[in-house]
Amino acid sequence: MARQRLWTGKPSTTQLINGTRLELLKITTDYFIDPQKLAFALLGTKHHEDLEDADFLVEEKLEDKDMTGIMDFWDDQEETLYDYKTS
Repeated sequence: MARQRLWTGKPSTTQLINGTRLELLKITTDYFIDPQKLAFALLGTKHHEDLEDADFLVEEKLEDKDMTGIMDFWDDQEETLYDYKTS
C-alpha cells in the first residue's frame, strides 16, 4: 500500500500542484500503486541522489505559517531556487 505524508494542517508545494481532490483522496483513502507506473518516481529519486553527491544545498525543508516544501537545489550565485519534476 502506498505511503503518503500525513496531513499536518499545512499543504506542501506538491499537494498544491496536484490539486485538492487528488490530495484529499491520498490522505483519506488507502490505495495501491502499480509498480510499472513508478518509473518517473525512480528517475526523480536518482536525479536527487546525483544532486546530493554534487555537494550543493539540496533537499532542504522550508516552512512558513501557510505551507511547507522541500527544495531540490539552491544556486547561491544566481540566487535561484530549483524544484525538479520528471514527467
